[in-house]
Order: sequence, then C-alpha cells, then structure tokens
Amino acid sequence: MIQSAFMRRYVWAGAAMVLLGAWAPAASLQAQPSSQAKYVFLMIGDGMGQGQRTAAEIYLAGPQEPGRPPRVKPLVMNTLPVAGMMRTYSADSLITDSAAAATAMATGQKAPNGVVCLDVSSGRMLATLAEIAAAQGRKIGIVSTAAIDDATPACFYAHVSRREKAYDISMQLSASGMDYFAGGRPDGIMPQEVQLRPSPLEAARKSGYTILTQRQELLALKKGAGKVLMYWPPLEDPTPANPAPGATSQPAQAEQEPPPPPPPSLAEMTRKGIELLDQPAGFFMMIEGGEIDGYCHQHDLHGAIRETLEFDKAVAEALEFYKKHPQETLIVVLADHETGGLGLGNTGRDALVNLYKVVSGQPEQSSAFNKKVLEFRKNKTTFEAALPAITEFFGLENVSGQQAKLLAAAYGESMKDPKDRLKDEAFKDLYGSFDPLTTACSNLVSRKAGVSWTTYSHTGVSVPVTAIGAGSERFAGYYENTEVFEKLLAAMSLSPRAK
Repeated sequence: MIQSAFMRRYVWAGAAMVLLGAWAPAASLQAQPSSQAKYVFLMIGDGMGQGQRTAAEIYLAGPQEPGRPPRVKPLVMNTLPVAGMMRTYSADSLITDSAAAATAMATGQKAPNGVVCLDVSSGRMLATLAEIAAAQGRKIGIVSTAAIDDATPACFYAHVSRREKAYDISMQLSASGMDYFAGGRPDGIMPQEVQLRPSPLEAARKSGYTILTQRQELLALKKGAGKVLMYWPPLEDPTPANPAPGATSQPAQAEQEPPPPPPPSLAEMTRKGIELLDQPAGFFMMIEGGEIDGYCHQHDLHGAIRETLEFDKAVAEALEFYKKHPQETLIVVLADHETGGLGLGNTGRDALVNLYKVVSGQPEQSSAFNKKVLEFRKNKTTFEAALPAITEFFGLENVSGQQAKLLAAAYGESMKDPKDRLKDEAFKDLYGSFDPLTTACSNLVSRKAGVSWTTYSHTGVSVPVTAIGAGSERFAGYYENTEVFEKLLAAMSLSPRAK
C-alpha cells in the first residue's frame, strides 16, 4: 500500500517522527501516486511551528481530566498522510524573517532578511512560483489574514530590496495581473505612503481589478468575475487591518460608533478563491494564516491557538476540493518560521492538563486589553483597584502572592508614559517591546496552561510540513526551504523561467 511505504520513510526521517505521535489519519486520506498537480494549495501558517500545531490539538480536544488518559483532537493539517521537516535559515541569519523565508519558498533562492524576491548581488528579480505558473496558464490566488502587501504574500508577486517598501509592493500588486487577491488592507495604499504619487488602488482599477472592501461583496461574487482585489477594512476606516502588536483597536472618538462589519474568514476567502480560480488549466493559491505570528510575538496563547484553528479551517476547505479532484490536486501545509519558541510543558508531566480551561477562560486576544491599560493610566487607578478587572479579562484564577507581585511590577511600568520607561535588556527580557502589564498577564496565562516561551522574536528551529495529493511524496524527509520551490515546480510540471 502506498501510504504504508511512505510511513516507513517517515519513521526513518527523525523530524517527521515528531508528527507521528499526534497523528490520527483518516482512513480515506492516502497519498496519491505522482501525477501532474493542476490545482495547488501552498498554505503557510506564519510563525506556526510544531508547538503551535500541538497546542491547538490539545485545546481542540476540550477539558482534560487529571489521572485519566490524555486526549488530543487532530487538526486537519495533521491528518495529511505525508510529513516532513523544513529548515528556515536565511542567507544572512540562522533566524529568518518572513521576507527571506517566503522568498526562498517562492523562488528557490536564499535571500537576506528583509529582501523580497531579489538577487541582492546582481539586483536581478527572481521569478516567483506564482509568476511562473501564471505565465504557463494557471490562474493565481494570493490570500492572507495579514495585509495583502505584507512580506509573505508580497514574495509571490513583488520584487523589492526591503519589505518596508509598502507603496512599491502595492504598485507591483496592481501590475501583476494575478487573478485573485484577498486579505488585510495594503499598507501601501495609506495616505502617508501614497502622498503625491499615483494611487495603487487607481492603478489596480486601470488594470481591470474589481476592488471590494466588504465581506458580503466578496461572498456575492460569481465565477467569471474577472480579476479581484479584496481588502479589509476600507481605507476610511481607522481600524488597522493587521494591528501592530500592542496597538489599541480604535481611537477614543470612535468608541460610540457601531463596530465595523467582520472581515471574511480565511476559510471563506479560500472557498471563494477556489470558486473564482477553478478552470481546466488549473490554479495556484498561496494561503497565509498571517496572524499566528503576531500573537506568538506577544506570547498570547489564546490568540495563537485561535488563529491556528482558523487557519486549519482553510486547510479543510482545500481538502474538500482535493476530495473532488484527488489525482490532480496538491495541498502543502507548512510555516515560514516558528515564532516565540513555544514549548509545551513547564512544571511537570501534568503541566498541560489545564490548557483548555485556562485558554478558554480568556474571552479575547490579549491586545484588546491595551485599551483597559490606557484607562487605568488616565484615571490613575491603583493596582489593587485594577486587579479584579485584570483577572476577569484574562480569566485568571488563584493568583498567588508571587504572581501578584510580578503583575504589580508590570502594572507600575504600564502606568508610566512609554517614553519614560527604562527599556534596558532586563525590561526587554520581561516584556519584549509590548505593554508590560498585558505581556505579564499573557505570560501568566501561558504558565498556568503549562506553556512556556523562549523569545518575543522568531526562532531558528525547523518547521513541520504536511501534504497530500499529486506529487505530495516529494515533501517527505528533511530539506531546505528553497526546495519547496523545486518540489512544487516538479509536481506542477512547470519549467522555471528567468524574470
């Protein structure tokens, strides 16, 4: 049986063995023999390492019972029958950023951190997998929960020396001719970026794109709609599309206004992309769970798990399409890098038994608490008076005297004007670059859930890869991130072309 042969290879690959313990593959999910992959889903969980996958599986299983056998509920991505591991280092660092990582996967060439699809030695543009596929007849979709001109999505259609060149990236998006863009509002269309230059949105309209900003507009689209650029929130909406870690959600004057309508989910954007892109010649879709990374930077376990589960719903959408076209579809699920150094288990063998209870007790992502911190500072609220609101928001129970002491110290820092804080190495070790109180609470939630973090940044660990479908056997083993490009080209029977 083909799957059994693959499984023998996984046991040989030490990295893949990490995944086997969490697997409960559905009997119907078997690797397909090699054939041309006409429909390809490259699904990237930004910052999603093995710890993030496993934490989400533990949470998905619900409450654990002390003294009883532990339970996990496999993510869809972890039921895919082919598994491997991928190194993530960049051309100039053992710890990559998203631009260098996505460049490696999109072009097959390592780049320094911050560079988007350029050969820095020659200045030559590196042809991306999406560009190659488009030139050979495939329709192209680029989907993300982050800004659609953020580093990872940009690496499939843009070529710039620095990822911060948001305006240039947005202009290249408009000129790309790719069929379907859906995600967070591009930074490059903001007034401070455009200034007196041509508008990327106007350039997109002239290039034939239908521009949408509302979920219902996207869901109403029908096959044959032509080129689409969907982003959220609208330009006049002050809410950021992908809030920076630690940012507040709304300016004070907008507090009484009704909340904006919700954006489409990643699963909805994926489903609509399938509908719009499906054609006899096939398609390529890059789908990014772009918010996992930000929550891991902040040590927000609640947010990281929630976004991993949302990403997994998009994987489920791709898998439903695969089941209709199993001989012609390839799904590859991976990460650009791991973020936060998420470790499972911190106080003994039963450390994780409370993970579901602790995480589910926090109703919102941690960054939503920053607004409350501003209120405490404005009103000069004492720590003792603020403590009930703190414990209620984070669902904290049984806060010990030592834990209260740590929170009180963080509270004192948060009550200072940010410019007056002494941001030395000790401060950064405790709070990174985020609000001290919110960060201390997030770390306490993680500790009570049995989870620990090693950094507020990216890490250099290899990341898991799972796959199913035509050519998926290529993704077993242990390999460089540049090989993703080569494996996908081979699976799609595409010829590389110089840019």
